[in-house]
Amino acid sequence: MAIQSMEIICTPCPKCDQLKKRIIEIIKTMELQNKIKINYKFKHTTNLREISKFSLNPSQLPAVIINGNLEFSGQAEAMALRSKLESIQKY
Repeated sequence: MAIQSMEIICTPCPKCDQLKKRIIEIIKTMELQNKIKINYKFKHTTNLREISKFSLNPSQLPAVIINGNLEFSGQAEAMALRSKLESIQKY
């Protein structure tokens, strides 16, 4: 399976902005290292009603959804995020 969609669910804040930049940076690095293009859609959902789909509460935000699956809630460390993205993106 390949990375097809990325979504962050959270109200706009510096924490979410940093997370978005980190995700985009990791994907760009993966593209350069593997000489591929990863075509994915990125969405930042600010409607907190969306978290109910994943049985989360606001204290567990931001949530990172990859290909429709909740992968991280709360804090997403760069190394864990990269590892997860690489495991999803089969080269």
